Amino acid sequence: ITTKGLLAVKDGNKIKVLVPVNAAVDANRDGEIEFGKDITSNDKPYNFWVNDDRDIGHTVDDSDWEEDDVLGIRDFDEPGIHWLRDLEDLTRVSLDLRQFSETSVSGDSGISLHVRMDASANSAKVILYQAVESDGGNEYLKNKDIGESQINGLYGQELGTAVSTPVGVELPERAWKNLPGNEKIAHLLFEGKGTGKGKLIFELWKNGQVLGAFPPIFLNLTTAEDMYETWTVGDVVLAGVDWTKWPADLAQKTSGQGLPDPKTDREREYFLFVHGWNMPPEEKTFFASTAFKRLWHQGFKGRFGAFRWPTFWWDEDAQLLPIPEFRNFDGSEYRAWNSGGQLANLLVQLGATYHYDNKSQVRLYAHSMGNVVAGEALRMLGPSAQSPPYAYIAAQAAISSHAYDHTTENMIVPSIAQDLYAHYYGPGYNLTAPEYLNAAVIPSTTTYINHCNPDDWALNRWQFNQILKPDTGYGFSSGNYVKTVLGIPVQDLNYVNDRREIFAFAEQSHSYALGQQIATNGVFFLINKLNLNASPYEFGGAHKGHSAQFRSTIQKRWLYWQVVMDKMKFKK
Repeated sequence: ITTKGLLAVKDGNKIKVLVPVNAAVDANRDGEIEFGKDITSNDKPYNFWVNDDRDIGHTVDDSDWEEDDVLGIRDFDEPGIHWLRDLEDLTRVSLDLRQFSETSVSGDSGISLHVRMDASANSAKVILYQAVESDGGNEYLKNKDIGESQINGLYGQELGTAVSTPVGVELPERAWKNLPGNEKIAHLLFEGKGTGKGKLIFELWKNGQVLGAFPPIFLNLTTAEDMYETWTVGDVVLAGVDWTKWPADLAQKTSGQGLPDPKTDREREYFLFVHGWNMPPEEKTFFASTAFKRLWHQGFKGRFGAFRWPTFWWDEDAQLLPIPEFRNFDGSEYRAWNSGGQLANLLVQLGATYHYDNKSQVRLYAHSMGNVVAGEALRMLGPSAQSPPYAYIAAQAAISSHAYDHTTENMIVPSIAQDLYAHYYGPGYNLTAPEYLNAAVIPSTTTYINHCNPDDWALNRWQFNQILKPDTGYGFSSGNYVKTVLGIPVQDLNYVNDRREIFAFAEQSHSYALGQQIATNGVFFLINKLNLNASPYEFGGAHKGHSAQFRSTIQKRWLYWQVVMDKMKFKK
């Protein structure tokens, strides 16, 4: 006799004991697994991603060390768990054996636990591990020491792979029968290995027959990228400077087409990520997927989107040196300024769907030079925008802080006296003109949040880039920015029509980058700042710290993403 949710132990042709058993995942994603409450179904499966990235610890920046998502063999193709970073690609499942443990049959050495995917699962499959936490918690994602215990010894070794077979794979007794501390609920972790829908089925066997089956867990396994939307106005495929690459007029969606329409307020909240400079296409995906996963583990139930724009980049592994670096950086910045309109249009488009309480629920998060894209988008939306972002986090922003507040500290004694960021054209440059991104020209209802690091390595380099401006082929003459040939002015640049070209190639920032400023008197109020170099975040002054929220381990970055959730005021 096989009964789902019941272990039927027979004596001859009669049932001797009928014991209830149960299995569950955190289906409602509230952080707890509750039997009878966390129920999956064919219409409401548990959605999770397959572990098809490559998480490793490796040497970076010549002699430093970090755990990163890189190209290479997929993690689900390498047996076991080897790195803390890989734990964010695992999720929990628990088996309720309390009634089973109360009966004499629990000591029957002939009973075994098998796991399989149902016949309809096709390619969907999962790899299981024994959880180190006796209460089945998720501290393995938050605590480095618990994470280390999870990846070491027997806990980091595979119990078996559930595939679509009639018998399934037998799990070791240590994972469900001989539990530490006489526990009566077996806690496991699993990672996805194959995409597709299917049912994860645990069964108790004896003498080649099924005694009972746990209630099935309905799964939908996809790639992480298919769980969020990617919007692109272009990528630069090859390393180096490619002047032919230019932002497309409209953002096209390239992933997440099959995601369902939002039904609840929590699902109507949108997180839109804008990447920075020097990002090959695969790294854009790495950063976006990492941000998505870390928000997902925080309990984020809204829609995640990634906006991609055509930054130049170089291949450090191939030693393609950035010569001259400023052409790569400034050429990318020019494309960033010219991607702002497309981002503004996308914000309006998304706000039409993702809203409640008569407000757009789109949160904008930009990193590094992505804040140039974001800043220009905000200016184009204007103070009375139709769908202004609910909140905007400027993370390690590589844009002049004078663009928002002309009173922030000066960085250099510039070779060009005028500061177009601080006093944008009114008409004709003058010291009474307001900042380029002052509060009167950008959305007034958006909450502006500055995630800054005064010791940021990349933003220190940004300072030198500003000092070197105007670039070759540009200059300043008789109160105008000009294009030059052999140092001779040949064409005036218009402050309005050519402002993006001026900002990218000619204008010197007189101030430090916004991402280095602890506070400004503009829209980024002190109460909404986050010092990334302070405890407990400690992004530091190394190169890797400029992108620390996307690198390292989820345990080290848990508190950061928790703050992002809080500051963005997502529903919980």
